[in-house]
Amino acid sequence: MKHCALPKLAGKPPLGGEILSHDFVEAALMRRAGFEVWLSHNLPGSYEEVPPTLLEELSRDRRWCQGNLQHVRLFMLKGIIPTHRFLFLNGAMIYGSGLLWFCFILMSSLEAILEVLIEPVYFPAEHALFPQWPVWYPQWALILLVTTLIILFLPKLLGVFLVLIKGEARLFGGVRRLFMSMILEVLFSILFAPVKMLFHPKFPSIL
Repeated sequence: MKHCALPKLAGKPPLGGEILSHDFVEAALMRRAGFEVWLSHNLPGSYEEVPPTLLEELSRDRRWCQGNLQHVRLFMLKGIIPTHRFLFLNGAMIYGSGLLWFCFILMSSLEAILEVLIEPVYFPAEHALFPQWPVWYPQWALILLVTTLIILFLPKLLGVFLVLIKGEARLFGGVRRLFMSMILEVLFSILFAPVKMLFHPKFPSIL
């Protein structure tokens, strides 16, 4: 308690007052005091269930959004190591990335529509000797697609393989149910992602 007592942020909520999402802040303060901080992933008999409905999950997300945005105010806190500064920004980007993703989809869709509706101009200059052909870089699109798939699915596969290597599949109902759980989680994530993409940008305005 001596080193990880949470400060009260100046100003009024949502960005001021009592700090929400306190675990990463406490870890940063403990690390600043010279202690090692570990994220324990294998404590038996303890787990957190997801909220039973989508609305309740979005309500929880709103509280987490407020806490993660508060963390940005702690980014320049003296003595915090770079790793925790990165975690503070990364936590805020969890909710900022939805808006960026929406803008990316919107601009990409508009670009595709314009390419269909507007006839390309191969000679923009009046007396040009050579045409300016449209340029397309399919390798860039492929790299973006592969990178996105790796970021989204590699951690899930590594988690499953770790369980298999440690021989703990029985704790998850066996190998078959373990893989089925991963597949169901992916499917539900695909369904929930657009909903969260639209809700997350609204959170700062309703905090």
